[in-house]
Amino acid sequence: MNYRLLFMVSIVFVVSGCSTETWNRAGYETMQNIKYQKCTEESPENCTERESYESYQDKVKDAE
Repeated sequence: MNYRLLFMVSIVFVVSGCSTETWNRAGYETMQNIKYQKCTEESPENCTERESYESYQDKVKDAE
């Protein structure tokens, strides 16, 4: 039972080590990749270049 508790506490520390910035970046890039993949399947000539996460963050900060 003590090993189980130790394991659970270890998992909490590992998961909490991932910052929200990392999760946000991964989510944004995943959505950009899905959008680009759909675009290339439908009409590749109309696809625009993907916006970087840094560029997106700059736009969000400017909007605030």
